[in-house]
Amino acid sequence: MRAYRAAHRLPVEMAAIVWPVAGDAGVAPIDARDYPRAAVPKARALRERIAALVRAGGLVTALVLPHEAMPFVLAARRLDDACVLALHRGVLCLAAVRGGRVDARYLSWEPELPGDDSRRELLARYQLAAGLAPHMREVLSRLPDGAPLAVMGTIPSLRAVMMPLVEELDREIDVFDADLPGADIDGLDADELAARQLAAALAAQG
Repeated sequence: MRAYRAAHRLPVEMAAIVWPVAGDAGVAPIDARDYPRAAVPKARALRERIAALVRAGGLVTALVLPHEAMPFVLAARRLDDACVLALHRGVLCLAAVRGGRVDARYLSWEPELPGDDSRRELLARYQLAAGLAPHMREVLSRLPDGAPLAVMGTIPSLRAVMMPLVEELDREIDVFDADLPGADIDGLDADELAARQLAAALAAQG
């Protein structure tokens, strides 16, 4: 971290996006059907997870949960209302974003990342779609008709992972893996672009 910051002449001050994990307060299993809408993780409860950044000499001035950066991602694309899904290994965040206000939920899941067993990987994708679809329909019901469904995250091959969900919902999903508005994307592949959406949008806020 010190070497990277020095090489790119980055400031010491930084904002950090921190993901909760399964078992944290505010994270429900993906098969939960009585998700309490007021329950989301608290950033202050996750402060110990940035200890490595602090030891590396970073001055963390803001600790941000993924859902708090989602309005910035949409604003960069001049979108106001959307259903936004961010996937991370073991936990995902699903939110209705409307006029900058965010109604989010965090769900734990068991990903099967790309590997040698293609049948197991495909089954895991369909299991994710089956578990996620009821939550997504409920979130979409709180948004205007035709609101886009935007997806990003750190899971490899995100477009392929989303295909069973496209089938389940019978609607288009916009995977943000082709650009980073206002940022240089030279040399970045689709997986890297999808993974950097939240951080890049947050960084653009200064």
